[in-house]
Amino acid sequence: MKYIDSSVLEANQTVAYWMEEVVASGVKEFRCQAGYFTLEGTSPVLSSISKCASMGAQVSMLLGSNEGSTLASHISFLAGKLNVPLANVSLGIVRYEDALFHPKVYVFHRSNGSITAYVGSANMTGSGISGKNVEAGLILDSLNGDEEETIKQISSRIDDWFSHPPESLSIIDGPDAIEALLIEGDLAIRPDPSLNDGKGAKSDGEEKPKKARRKPLTKLPNISDKKKETSRKVKIPDLPKTQLQKLSVRTEASYHYPQGTHLGHLLSIMFHFLRDRADTAFDDKYIRLRGGFGSGRIAGYRRQIKYKILAAMELGLVSDLRLSDDPEYFTVEISDQGEEFFELLEPYINQEHLAFEKQDDGLYSSVMPLAAAKYNEIIFDACMSSEEVKMAYSEILENMPAVAQMKNFLFSVAEDGKVSKSIIYKDFFGYSEVLEFCDLVGIDPASEEGAKHRCPFLLNILESVGFLEQGRFDVRLKAS
Repeated sequence: MKYIDSSVLEANQTVAYWMEEVVASGVKEFRCQAGYFTLEGTSPVLSSISKCASMGAQVSMLLGSNEGSTLASHISFLAGKLNVPLANVSLGIVRYEDALFHPKVYVFHRSNGSITAYVGSANMTGSGISGKNVEAGLILDSLNGDEEETIKQISSRIDDWFSHPPESLSIIDGPDAIEALLIEGDLAIRPDPSLNDGKGAKSDGEEKPKKARRKPLTKLPNISDKKKETSRKVKIPDLPKTQLQKLSVRTEASYHYPQGTHLGHLLSIMFHFLRDRADTAFDDKYIRLRGGFGSGRIAGYRRQIKYKILAAMELGLVSDLRLSDDPEYFTVEISDQGEEFFELLEPYINQEHLAFEKQDDGLYSSVMPLAAAKYNEIIFDACMSSEEVKMAYSEILENMPAVAQMKNFLFSVAEDGKVSKSIIYKDFFGYSEVLEFCDLVGIDPASEEGAKHRCPFLLNILESVGFLEQGRFDVRLKAS
């Protein structure tokens, strides 16, 4: 066992020095829990744990966001470097209403089978690990004869958080989980000035007395690929916190480019929101548009319901959270436009086709009786049968700029009237019109993998109006 204390002004008394030594010896697994976090705090280990994650090794990180101070952009960058979601990567944010999440523990399983851990006062921040702050702690190492079981117990306690997630833990499994925490105020858009170092601030025209200051004892490595701004949200101007949160809602990508949604889901939403939703697939207990989703399978279903409702909001079929004066107490209701459209469509729809599947455990899934293409066909046939339906549907589609963007993109890349779906997924979010729109609303263009989840909704819409016909691997344009 070894004691380190950065009040001794030596680099080897810092957590960063210890981390770099361990990383140099070869790392197989990494776990940590830290009350405060900045991206700079990962600089000695990020490259190594990113490789661990990509090779299937366990990486588990519990990070606090006390008073909502942790930056969303830093969590987003970290999640990207760890390729979240992966089965072997556990990344979570802990936040309490009336308490702090305050541990500082780092555990490495080395490639040679030995284990080492730090338990002390240093948070996973640049100031914490570099020695700029005065920090102290104990290093346990099985190579030095420390009990391996004790160090393994530290690892297992971290694993327990993810095996049985408490209400205070939000699992980061993708951009939408980060968006939800940002909207709720559990992550920050920009650093809290109260957490920064002061520099002789003036009060009533008089300069405060200067106090003792410290510098880092070791230089931290640079983080590759890190930009000065890792999220467009950082560009939002200084506004009160409530207004910043409202703006962050407006820029959520799933409004503009819905994922995991097809037209059958929207028909089901309109049908259920015209009726009593209690004990249905759209019961209030399943609707979480702000904050976390909870844990277990119900959390996954709530996330899916959110995606579908955001798509309905963008199309104007239900009331829009972005336009609410009081998002905290917002309730989703069908809009006048949605009600009128469904009443026109109803004669062409079999209500049995609007149900969500109920699983053996009593929870719903978003699987529906018909394939997505069948719902496209239902709407297309209704539009062909009724000019009134066709006009109403056309007005609804005008609410979603992404539909016109996809249409223009397909025109620009089609060869002999055909476009492969692989080209759509690869190039749509790099199309100039899409990039300009993303900059305008303040969202990041989706990756190629993300496009595979977001583009199908737009293709289904265009098929439902007769603009194209979808095959398994390509689309054929039917209009010019």
